[in-house]
Amino acid sequence: MKSIFRNLFVSFIILALFSCGGKDLKKKKLAEAHYKMGLSFFSEGDPTAALKEFMGAYENAPDDYEINHMLGIAYLKKKDYVNAEKHLLKATTLKDNASKAYNSLGVVYLESHRYIDAIEQFKKAVDNILYDTPEYSYANMGWAYYKKGEFIEAKKAYEKSIEVEPRFGLAYFNLGLLYFDLEKYDEAVK
Repeated sequence: MKSIFRNLFVSFIILALFSCGGKDLKKKKLAEAHYKMGLSFFSEGDPTAALKEFMGAYENAPDDYEINHMLGIAYLKKKDYVNAEKHLLKATTLKDNASKAYNSLGVVYLESHRYIDAIEQFKKAVDNILYDTPEYSYANMGWAYYKKGEFIEAKKAYEKSIEVEPRFGLAYFNLGLLYFDLEKYDEAVK
């Protein structure tokens, strides 16, 4: 039932957009409507519907950072790493401080087992002093090092994540896994 109302709402917005303003304004408004619908579907856990909406947004605003970023994330959720990489790489060129896009691109590389590329992207993300959630990139970097078998570097990255955000549970959990693998059970329990 929600999807019927949502489709009617989108249709109404599209009709309203075509009745006002110039071509560029219409494209911008249409992109915005598709983008917001994509976010709604994404938050409801429907990556397929979100992907369709983000694709609609992209058709109307192909050089928008947020649209490329979310389109990349939607492709990532669908495990289409080629298209995810394409849109996230583009997003990194559309904004000076694209830390979230660098982090997302790093996740694409993690999922593709391209650990060196992943680490490079996570480092780019945390190099931005204005990045508001660097703990994610540090924890992801730690996981990439862990998967490469570079446990000392993994430990440093997890500790940096905890230093930045002492309440970030994922970093503690992953650090515990690392200590367990190193057979440092007392440290793992802590």
